[in-house]
Amino acid sequence: MRSERRDRLQGVALTAGSLLLLGMLVSRYHERRPPFLQRPATIIDHVAPHEHELRHALLLLEKVRPHIPKEAHTTCFTPKNGKQWDDALTYLTAVGMLPEQVVLPPFTADDASPIPVEYVVAVREPFVHARYIQVAIFPEGALYRAPR
Repeated sequence: MRSERRDRLQGVALTAGSLLLLGMLVSRYHERRPPFLQRPATIIDHVAPHEHELRHALLLLEKVRPHIPKEAHTTCFTPKNGKQWDDALTYLTAVGMLPEQVVLPPFTADDASPIPVEYVVAVREPFVHARYIQVAIFPEGALYRAPR
């Protein structure tokens, strides 16, 4: 008699625990945003309940890589009011994503810089500078080049 009760209680406990874990999994998938069962576009998709600040940079750098020649001096940042600023997070992401290019800090695209960097990858916002012309535009940002 006791073993039947124990077996039933074990079954009920296992079923309840499984349903609880299933509910937590469904809740986690829901808060991470769809698509749930597809390969994410970037490594940071489905990591947090909000869109990560580097998502646009990762997508843009993948798209601009073929447009930038090897060994070209490049910088990457998210412009503020159309100008460069010390955007270390985006710059360091570009260092890793553009291994064949020479990626320099954002201050190399400053108005006061005597020799501008050749290519600027501007994430999400337009880059306004007299020395640079827009080479390519993407939904995540644009690529600019300083004429030589």
